[in-house]
Amino acid sequence: MANNHDYNTPDEGRTDWHLPLNANFEQLDTDVEIRDREDARDSYQPKDGAKFFAVDTGAVFLGDGDQWSTVPQASLSVEESFRLPVTESDPDAPTAGEMWFRRDLGEVRVGTPDGVRSLPGGTDESTDEEPADDTVSYDVVEPFDDSSWIETFGEEWDYGVDSNASIRSVSGRDGNQLQMRVPSGENRGVYTVHNHRKRTGSGLSECYHSFYLRFEPGFYDGLNDDGKLPGFAGRDGTSEGAGGSPARGTGWSARMGWDDPWDHSGSDIPLDWYIYHMDAGGSYGEHNFIALLEEGRWYKIEQYLDIGEPNTNDGVLRCWVDGDLEYDRQDLRWRKSGGNDIQWTWWDFYHGGGNRAGDDIYVQFDDLKIKRGGMP
Repeated sequence: MANNHDYNTPDEGRTDWHLPLNANFEQLDTDVEIRDREDARDSYQPKDGAKFFAVDTGAVFLGDGDQWSTVPQASLSVEESFRLPVTESDPDAPTAGEMWFRRDLGEVRVGTPDGVRSLPGGTDESTDEEPADDTVSYDVVEPFDDSSWIETFGEEWDYGVDSNASIRSVSGRDGNQLQMRVPSGENRGVYTVHNHRKRTGSGLSECYHSFYLRFEPGFYDGLNDDGKLPGFAGRDGTSEGAGGSPARGTGWSARMGWDDPWDHSGSDIPLDWYIYHMDAGGSYGEHNFIALLEEGRWYKIEQYLDIGEPNTNDGVLRCWVDGDLEYDRQDLRWRKSGGNDIQWTWWDFYHGGGNRAGDDIYVQFDDLKIKRGGMP
């Protein structure tokens, strides 16, 4: 019998040779798939672990001792394919035949009567992410597929997460995305952070963000002021570096945002850095223009910050839009002495400033990746 299946071969001269052979035949019922027309599968016993292949439809079924369960197929035909659910953990109680892709393991997994098993070979799965770069290991990967995104954030503040943030499917990207809102007549929409120091035990000297950004059509019409978007901050134990409190050496911030649109011709959104650094001057932060973005269009945004040496104008701040370096500054002085390094990825959406939104305004995000300690 075949060695690959550990079948029993009776020893020469054995008188009870029928016992191992009977065990072999029992094992064959699960090792060798049954092939017949799909409508004939009820003629076969759905033994635990048995496999039935429908020769007329290509459907595959697994037996669990009581019934045949359909197994989703990775390739239905040359023209058709399927998309697996993408997860970071196995389902609590997967049904027999249920399949999913474990992003953290790079495996397709399937539920069986004996538990979860990994399937060999490639997946050809399609997700709402860019093709993976096997040379890059990101420290945080948040696809915004469902409400579990808040587990990536939530330290210190979670303002508006329940009322002004939602998961929805937005045209132009696969899967789901995170939508955030500033209600009409208000300034604040969502305010939450990912605390690198709390998660890792220390702050960072460098950090990189990559995410997709889209301004909902009609965004411009609801604006009465500039606004704020995600970025970086180091404000542990101090009020410096935001909210009209200048960066004097113990607190700083570098959030993205938009400048007053009417200061730029047309109706596009002027993406900028809103930064509190030690040489900004005045009580409030400094706006540095990056690029004009259209409403209703997805853009890939990349942010990079190097905190530099204390009390030295060598800090670096960069931004890429759709792969093009649109902002590169290398003369920033963020802090007076050690500490107050990159503590937070600051994830928020504000209108203003002093003026409030003239209408509900919306922005969407997708596929956040964070690399601690440098560029990917």
